[in-house]
Amino acid sequence: MNKNVRFVALGIVCLFILPLGMIAQNLNKEEICKRIKTDDFYTDIIKECVAYQIVAQKILASDYDKILEIISKSDFGIENKNRIEYVKQKRNKQILAGLILDSGLWKEKFVFVPEKCYYSDEAYCLVDKSNRKIRIPEYAVNKQETDGRSAKKVFEDLMNTDFGPFFNDFVKDRETQLSLVNKSFRMEYSSSDEEADVEVTEKNEKEISDSWIFKSAEYFKVGLDITEAGSRFAEWEFEENDKNVVRYITAYSVEGGAPDWYVFFSTYIFKKINGKWMLCELAEGWI
Repeated sequence: MNKNVRFVALGIVCLFILPLGMIAQNLNKEEICKRIKTDDFYTDIIKECVAYQIVAQKILASDYDKILEIISKSDFGIENKNRIEYVKQKRNKQILAGLILDSGLWKEKFVFVPEKCYYSDEAYCLVDKSNRKIRIPEYAVNKQETDGRSAKKVFEDLMNTDFGPFFNDFVKDRETQLSLVNKSFRMEYSSSDEEADVEVTEKNEKEISDSWIFKSAEYFKVGLDITEAGSRFAEWEFEENDKNVVRYITAYSVEGGAPDWYVFFSTYIFKKINGKWMLCELAEGWI
């Protein structure tokens, strides 16, 4: 199972750099521009572009620690201590911009409302009333359309099964989430693609409770986010030929694309035990 999990995650990431055809052949660039401006489906990718093209530019070296301190004190920061430590070590504006985006801090000072859209240099450009501009590359629009809609359809179908009510309970709060983690919980951590580097631990109920970090519904979002700094893709799937096992797989690259990428993956494995869904395993690590 260790290799399978990593191969699936690696396969997902490899899809980020495949050549892509034109989005919706029956739409012209003006119609696509209108959709980018108004369709809620594109909201996430616009936020990503704002974070990496506008927010990152405004971060000063002297503000770095202050920003991390603000995020650390928020609910998001308390739930993501390990990620904040990673950002502290890297001292990278692009990675910090991603943290600002996910924490919601960007909304306080970097609101971007598109006023107009035009196509130039293989990118769709959005401009706001302050004449600030962000570029959304054509390949990102294409990929958001194809993989994003597919992943969301799978999620919608999954929510219409008996897994849906379980998921809604699972993301309510920390106490409820802990009650839905199997008492025999298996964790895997991989530092590379070498089998010898996979650490497997069996957690008991107390160990789970002491170290558990609550994951809200926002964490389990699906689809594709592509930025100039990297890519993230996440999807839900049933185990092949077994409707009693569901996986949530997410993989993202940081610090650019191949060959100099660092890819982190997480796989949550849910199983129906005696008619009740439970979270039973978590596998994560670097590829």
